[in-house]
Amino acid sequence: MRTWITILIVLFILGLIAAVMVYHFVINKPHPDYEKMDAAYTITAVDLYKAYTSNKTAAGSKYNGKVIAFTGKLSKVETADSFIICVFAFSKGMFGDEGLRCTMLPKFAE
Repeated sequence: MRTWITILIVLFILGLIAAVMVYHFVINKPHPDYEKMDAAYTITAVDLYKAYTSNKTAAGSKYNGKVIAFTGKLSKVETADSFIICVFAFSKGMFGDEGLRCTMLPKFAE
């Protein structure tokens, strides 16, 4: 009986250590400061849209997770909570506008 209690206490301590490590390394990890980052690519909105519609995998491996500066004709601006979403619409699809949607930092939305 005493060995079971010892095993349970050791397992509890190991679980507690694992929970602290998950919190420290996964949940509480530092986030990049996008405001100070330079754009990895500069491209027009039409070219970026065409890159994703022609070959989604290649464009995803090239552009996903990077800061991209692009120019084009803005169709509309939407807000959701504290986010400002810029919409570049190029065609009408079954579910509405098809094009690019990007999130902009609120301080630049003047």
